[in-house]
Amino acid sequence: MVGEALVKLPIEAGWRLLNQMDTAGLDITVAYWKYIEEHDDWFLILSSPNVFTQGALPTVRVIQHLLSEMSDEEKGDLSLQNLIVVNPYLLEIENLRARYGSVTEEKGRLIRRMSLSQSEPFIYRLT
Repeated sequence: MVGEALVKLPIEAGWRLLNQMDTAGLDITVAYWKYIEEHDDWFLILSSPNVFTQGALPTVRVIQHLLSEMSDEEKGDLSLQNLIVVNPYLLEIENLRARYGSVTEEKGRLIRRMSLSQSEPFIYRLT
């Protein structure tokens, strides 16, 4: 069931990781949960201009380090296995911007939340 899958999404852990990345100076311009049907699971999609200029590996290394500094309680079920780091200029990202506009945070929380369903992403940040 969609509702059951959403309950298991580590949304708060995603917020904590996003705050950690901001504190570390990692420029994350896009962060959202997306259901990927082929894997029958949700993935946290993260995008940074650094991926375009330096490739994904340096960004993944920083995220891996930040995850390792989080306690098990803080990160919950969040791990590198359910993270995808992408280029901010992917067509999918451009389509999200066209569909939803800019989604930003205020004091570490989303101003506008998308509906939670397998057909819609849960967007933390889309700039």
